[in-house]
Amino acid sequence: MSSTEYSFENSDYILFEILDNLKKYDGVLFYSLLQLPLLKKRRKQFFDKILKNKKSIHFAVENLSIFNKVDLQKVEKIFDLKQIIFSEQNKEKFQKIIKLGKEKFYVNFRHKKTKRNYIERVMDNKVKCMKISKKFEKDYWDGDRKYGYGGYYYIEGYYNFLAKKLIQDYKLTSKSKILDIGCGKGFLIYEISRLLKSKNVYGCDISRHAIKNSKKEMKNNIFFHDARKKFKFKDKYFDFIFSNTTLHNFKLPDIYSAVKEIERIGKKKYICVESFRNEAEQFGVQCWALTAETLIGKQSWLWLYEISGYTGDYEFIYFE
Repeated sequence: MSSTEYSFENSDYILFEILDNLKKYDGVLFYSLLQLPLLKKRRKQFFDKILKNKKSIHFAVENLSIFNKVDLQKVEKIFDLKQIIFSEQNKEKFQKIIKLGKEKFYVNFRHKKTKRNYIERVMDNKVKCMKISKKFEKDYWDGDRKYGYGGYYYIEGYYNFLAKKLIQDYKLTSKSKILDIGCGKGFLIYEISRLLKSKNVYGCDISRHAIKNSKKEMKNNIFFHDARKKFKFKDKYFDFIFSNTTLHNFKLPDIYSAVKEIERIGKKKYICVESFRNEAEQFGVQCWALTAETLIGKQSWLWLYEISGYTGDYEFIYFE
């Protein structure tokens, strides 16, 4: 529950009304303590209403993570709640859900080696180029550079470093089920498959051109799927899921859904997206990006991962 105003004594009935109209909920998370009824008696009535239905109550400092910034026991004391509300089982469950993984540095160092003329990109009828690029078909992969890659071909050894790092860091074996979301022509999953001598490495993409022109060794392992939609796989089906420079091409609500799906079907996870840390990098990515629908800073991505319940690792590509 979140708002931008204080909950005054004569307006906290709204909180009760919301709960009365919710047919199903697992608990209540307050993103601001200011939302609670001011009078102790009214607070107790509100808490009792939630707990009567065996629901849980969780607190957070506004716009910040509850588990990183708030000591639950102190909150309980302030608002006269008993420890039983925050059972160890619930604490462990929710802490696990929002515990974000580690920041990785697999891709950005190579990305920085490519020379880019940002002003030239903007001046070359960029709006038209963006419309063509967002189809993710032949022009994007193998057309003129102004539309995307300017020719996307397999280069012997190019993907070896990243493939080895993923295998090493995530302890992948020939028995590990692996999925690359937004795999393109499947060059990276081919390299992983080759190193592991495995047939359990898969990829999905929305580009018919990329799938048609993928590595012949991987054609049976690459399937068409829009990652903005739900996968048919069971929970934790894959031992490792990764997505390399794909999710920023989605609109914000779709990223939220996609990240939740990645979390649902993957045991270990890694996501890499385009982002920025300062105005110079923001200018760079705004000039260069053709297909990105969501251009937000690093902290905004971390916030998005957090509210999505993402527990995997992450990396950012910067246009310095």
